Amino acid sequence: MFVRDQIKELAKVDPSTEYYVLAPYDHRLRNKNNSISENLHVIYFRYMWPRQLCTLNAEGLWPAIQKNPAKLILVPPMMVCFIFIAVRLALKKSPDLLYAHWLTPQGIVAYTSSLIAGAPFAFTSHASDASILDKLPFIGKLIVKLCTRRARGITVVSKRTRNKLRHFFTDTEWESIEGKVHTIPMGTSVSPSSGHRRTQQHQPYILFMGRLAEKKGVAYLIKGFQEFASHHPEYTLKIAGIGPLKAELSSLISSLNLQDKVSLVGYAEGKIKESLIGNCDIFIVPSIITKNGDSEGLPVSLLEGLSAGKLCIATKESGADEVIEQSCNGFLIDQKSPKAISEALHLAANLDEASIDKIRRNAIRTARKYSWEEIGHKYYQFLMSATNDKKNTHH
Repeated sequence: MFVRDQIKELAKVDPSTEYYVLAPYDHRLRNKNNSISENLHVIYFRYMWPRQLCTLNAEGLWPAIQKNPAKLILVPPMMVCFIFIAVRLALKKSPDLLYAHWLTPQGIVAYTSSLIAGAPFAFTSHASDASILDKLPFIGKLIVKLCTRRARGITVVSKRTRNKLRHFFTDTEWESIEGKVHTIPMGTSVSPSSGHRRTQQHQPYILFMGRLAEKKGVAYLIKGFQEFASHHPEYTLKIAGIGPLKAELSSLISSLNLQDKVSLVGYAEGKIKESLIGNCDIFIVPSIITKNGDSEGLPVSLLEGLSAGKLCIATKESGADEVIEQSCNGFLIDQKSPKAISEALHLAANLDEASIDKIRRNAIRTARKYSWEEIGHKYYQFLMSATNDKKNTHH
């Protein structure tokens, strides 16, 4: 959703620029090509026939493959079709810039299309999209270096993500490219909640919002909530999102006899999403670094929780340590620790009114720096700079 929000904001910043968005078709999402506005057009491409075989997009590419490794066979045709459509569109429209979210595989597609069509390109690295290529002996590192050197500009969403990209280069190599690597997170558009948690007439609840994937750490949250709820029976936990671990998490909830306390509310957007965030008492981001190195960059959901003025708890490994100052605008905890989650929830649930007001104000103040109005202009300036800066182009 943050990609959609970003491109919509870019289209508002400069209505005179035309934007074309390419994305893989997924029959479960009922994707249809459409023009969102006069200067913003979305094109979904099919890569398998019949269309029911196009199943890589709804859950996300890597979560879909982790859930069903057989889907790896769909990646080559998806990338070939992606490149074909991108090159065809580039030759037809002669774009000023090809821009990709994630280095793997979109950045590779943009790099290849750039070579064929002769158009400049830039990309944004979000979390472990570069690290994935480190698992491919020799060729992985080569791909990262080729894409990074040719790119006119690169953004990373956090310092942690920047360091993951930096890992592929020697000190001398990094010196030659670091000038075009910019740290710009994604933005948020959630407004501050008008309600106050001590006066809301509803059962208090804790909210998690995000993809139900391993790196989100939801299993640890459920276990930590079990301990917390034994001392705070008035609280419930709402888990908003979809993903490959839905069935596994549902089984965990049942095994811990938490069916009456924990609910999987599914995917939420628009008014439903705003209501869930606006009415929650505690917002939690329990992200982890998985065994295979998959991790967050900086979750947009955390920025949304801060923007709504909520009591936010997040693991340091989520990237929250770049945003949250302990007990000032939220709370930081260690990853993979149900005990740490329980203790943080207990602390937040027992804050006095003055402390809640202070953290709420500080959270909103912090989030203003990440509003789409602010971040959208930064990305527009970055893209325009990448479009005009020919000195960083490597052929």
